Amino acid sequence: MILRSDNNPDTGGRGAVKHNDISSENVLIYFLSRDLSSPEHAANVEKIEINDDGRIDNWPDGFFDEWDKSLNILLKDE
Repeated sequence: MILRSDNNPDTGGRGAVKHNDISSENVLIYFLSRDLSSPEHAANVEKIEINDDGRIDNWPDGFFDEWDKSLNILLKDE
């Protein structure tokens, strides 16, 4: 079974784990980011671990960060 979530980290695999539809061991999430130190087009690959509650403890910078970016814009003093 493949569950996919492009926009919301609380749906897809994490939600299925939380609701015991699938084991956390059967969900693989990889975060790819640009390797700016490489002279060629390269990527850094990080495996994201999900605990049995569907939570992620090791959030890399830039992983599903749109909500934080939006809040920062809304809360910023002008």
